[in-house]
Amino acid sequence: MAEPMTKRQARRIIHDRLRSKYTELDCRVLEKIVALVRVVDYQKSDITGKRCSSKRGSLARLMFKTEGHINRSITNLETDGLLIVHRGVGAKGQDEYSINVPALQKLADPIDGLPLYKDFKKQERAEYYEKEKLAIAEAAMWKHEGCNEEMAF
Repeated sequence: MAEPMTKRQARRIIHDRLRSKYTELDCRVLEKIVALVRVVDYQKSDITGKRCSSKRGSLARLMFKTEGHINRSITNLETDGLLIVHRGVGAKGQDEYSINVPALQKLADPIDGLPLYKDFKKQERAEYYEKEKLAIAEAAMWKHEGCNEEMAF
């Protein structure tokens, strides 16, 4: 059985870890679904097994996106197992969503899970700057050697 997870803990995992793998929109959709899960107390209630019953159109309006963007994000999250979609069980046959807490906790695991977003960005920036340094050094080498070797094909 998974440990209980509050909304605050889920949002922290989404903000700190998931942004290193998923798009910003996917993270925002998951974060909005976590925010709309029905619980009594925001800080103490467990969101395991709880459902969000918002329509996809409502989610799209809340996030100023189209319904197609929301559908794509929900499909991505459902495919990866982070989101469970209960089709046609809500009011007037709408879909309901629940968070797969064990999968979310697995991604937050410091050993097997995703890296922290800030560490991921630091590594990405370091790789970019290393490529830039190599490109500048190569350009300087060509300039130093002159034009004769560039023309020799």
